[in-house]
Amino acid sequence: MWLSLVAIAGVALALRLSVLDRNNLDLIDHFLPWLEKIRTEGFWAAISKPFSLYGYTPFYSYAIGLADALLPAGTDGKAVIKLVSIVFDYIAAGLVFVIVRLRWPAGWQPLAAFAAMLFAPTVFVNGAYWGQSDIIYTTFLLACLYFLLRKSDLWAMVCFGTALAIKLQAAWLGPFILMMMIRGRIRWWLAIVPPLMYLVLALPALLAGRSLAEVATIYLTQAGTQGALVYSVANLQFFPHYFFAHLGWWPEGIPLIAKASILFTGLLGLLFAWKASRGRLEAEAMLIAAVVSVLILPQFLPHMHNRYFFAADVLFILLAAWRPAYWPAALLMQFNSAVTYISFLWGREMLAKPVPDWLSLFGFTNNLQPVTGFEALAGIFNFLLLVWFWRRLHALQNEQVVSRD
Repeated sequence: MWLSLVAIAGVALALRLSVLDRNNLDLIDHFLPWLEKIRTEGFWAAISKPFSLYGYTPFYSYAIGLADALLPAGTDGKAVIKLVSIVFDYIAAGLVFVIVRLRWPAGWQPLAAFAAMLFAPTVFVNGAYWGQSDIIYTTFLLACLYFLLRKSDLWAMVCFGTALAIKLQAAWLGPFILMMMIRGRIRWWLAIVPPLMYLVLALPALLAGRSLAEVATIYLTQAGTQGALVYSVANLQFFPHYFFAHLGWWPEGIPLIAKASILFTGLLGLLFAWKASRGRLEAEAMLIAAVVSVLILPQFLPHMHNRYFFAADVLFILLAAWRPAYWPAALLMQFNSAVTYISFLWGREMLAKPVPDWLSLFGFTNNLQPVTGFEALAGIFNFLLLVWFWRRLHALQNEQVVSRD
């Protein structure tokens, strides 16, 4: 098995190294200027002031600063940024391997899970190709689940708090965490751990001179930068965004719909936490509950981006490795997320090319119109996955209760 792990890791690394030089607008407009700021001003001077209005906490600046310090001087900035995510690709794959071995200590499933993590299209594209960092917070969500499966609630909350201190999207696991608290699987006093972890990880930036008030309100600042109802994400907000825009109701209707969506999503998250807290919760049901949790919030919240189902992509792989019958759902989740990456990463090139004759037969006038259709379809699929797995969780918990009566 270990030789197979090394071989899989090696092939996955070669694939990642082959795209280190690929560029995109996020690298040009955000990540590379942040790295250049660290290089020109010095690490401590750079982290002493805000470097992003888009929800990046100090942790990410530490990560790219450390990577730049460890790599040879003059290393291409794109490689520095992407290698941070690549390192966490492997940590996350290792965690999935370890978690699946709890269920299959001697089978092929842990190896398959390790490979699936490293070769999953959204995992590969998100970090190695795009240079995004979603794998970092997701790695700590995986660690949180590992410790909960091992019944170590303190370390689980340390990991959840670390994830929250890295990216706000870690909050997608919040309804699941609340459910575990209601059940008594996480002690209530541990709710203080996430804010403490946020403070601990902010200490270097605070010591360098950043304002505590500014650091503490990074996520509020991020919320103020969101204007559109949806950003090429596969959720149900796609439909009001698309139709109301064509009716000329934008941007006046966005604040009202956004507020109503936030209220609805909050209530739905609370309902899920309460409903899922009833009945027994074995390991499979726990993983399904985590999957449902990370589907609920990005499915209904406004202002979601195309990468915001990333945690669901990864947790579906974990769930499918735990119970192989769920692999079709994991593959569908990959499609649902991958199709939303197309317009941002390759949209300009696609628009510049003439429409093939076979597409024009269907009335398409540019190459991105079919992609938009697939995004709408993916939004419906994501909703159906949410409904099906919520019902599956309910049925599984009822089966477990009946089997013990």
